[in-house]
Amino acid sequence: MIYKIEQSQVPKLVSNLIPNLDKYNLLLLNGEMGVGKTFLVKEIAKQLGEKNTVTSPSFNIMNTYDKFIHIDAYNLKGGLESYYDFFEDKLVIIEWSNNINYDFKNCIKITIKYLDESTREYEIKEVI
Repeated sequence: MIYKIEQSQVPKLVSNLIPNLDKYNLLLLNGEMGVGKTFLVKEIAKQLGEKNTVTSPSFNIMNTYDKFIHIDAYNLKGGLESYYDFFEDKLVIIEWSNNINYDFKNCIKITIKYLDESTREYEIKEVI
């Protein structure tokens, strides 16, 4: 599905996405730098009831929260399987997943594209 939405509509997008996260437990996010991947993760955290402040894991690769694991694969080279397998009982969200040479299955893949200052295109696919 492809959605063209204002950034102010992201909470509604996330509320429709949340029920599927239990089914898949893996969310892959892709899109150019600054398009809103971490913004989306922060809204997911808010709606999941995460109490900790969510920040981008750009420099330390992975942040662990009560409700999920947040991985930034922008500079990650190999070894992802060990991250993913270790946290299979939690939701795992991976930004820049297209930088990883791994055949992800049973997940939701979201590609975000910049349309203008306040509008983005979200392409959401279920990968089985």
